[in-house]
Amino acid sequence: MNYDYERLMRAKRDVKLISACSLTIDQAIQVAVSRIGGSVYDVKLKEVDHRVVWRIKLFAAGRRVKVYVDGVSGNVLGAKAEIFTIEPSKEAVLDAGFSRTSEDFVFDPLQSPL
Repeated sequence: MNYDYERLMRAKRDVKLISACSLTIDQAIQVAVSRIGGSVYDVKLKEVDHRVVWRIKLFAAGRRVKVYVDGVSGNVLGAKAEIFTIEPSKEAVLDAGFSRTSEDFVFDPLQSPL
């Protein structure tokens, strides 16, 4: 029974947020992509500091970026970028022209197959 009550409360909250928002999801995405660029992978309507805000997550220039767009005015309120890297395996690093010296990987362009 508690689960049904929680679902009802989430649905009421979502309806309240959507009713207070004058910016559609498509318009919010357009604002974020035009300002930051990249590809959208997640969108959520939230309440932040008593404001209706679209949070759009993008992949842009090797980073994950969260863009916050005001749900009423359409202004970008802020953006946060997170750099992510994929650690290559030792074999992939050596095949790419890196040689291992002590604990560091050093790039040797003369050994690089590129």
